[in-house]
Amino acid sequence: GISTEAFVPLSSALGSGKLGGCLSSLAFFYTGTPSLQSCLVALQSVRVPSLSRLVFYGVILPRDELLGVVRGGSVPGLKTLSLRDCSVYLEELDGLFVAAADGKLAELAELEIDI
Repeated sequence: GISTEAFVPLSSALGSGKLGGCLSSLAFFYTGTPSLQSCLVALQSVRVPSLSRLVFYGVILPRDELLGVVRGGSVPGLKTLSLRDCSVYLEELDGLFVAAADGKLAELAELEIDI
């Protein structure tokens, strides 16, 4: 795994919008929760219209941060959302489906939930 310190510059790059131009895919595999939280919080603060694919594999998903990203409209072009081998709260899935019902996931073409 990557040390937690490595996620500090990633968070600031996401939060500054410097990765917003052409970043199309963001995947987290076996990432520690604080690191994942800081990246998702940073992602909430910007719009990344080019981001079309979010993948989480083997993580404990932070409850509010993922919903903040999805419902806040920071990734309006999201086409693929994949949660595999993740620990997810039922309320969180509810929130995702509410976001979908609200039209926040209008572009979503692939939703993969394998938990």
